[in-house]
Amino acid sequence: MALKLYCTNCNYQFVPKTEKTPNRCPYCDKLGTIEKANQMQDLIDEVSRETVEKEEREKY
Repeated sequence: MALKLYCTNCNYQFVPKTEKTPNRCPYCDKLGTIEKANQMQDLIDEVSRETVEKEEREKY
């Protein structure tokens, strides 16, 4: 699965052409606004992890 990034300034989503994360948005050219976009599996993993942690806390 390819790494998907997005710009926090303009919400432009893209897949970088290289492994290196760019410093600037290729659409709005704003510096320092690029972050990794959450993939569906990332969200599923996060919810699963939170559910397990909640169940562990409720045991005691």
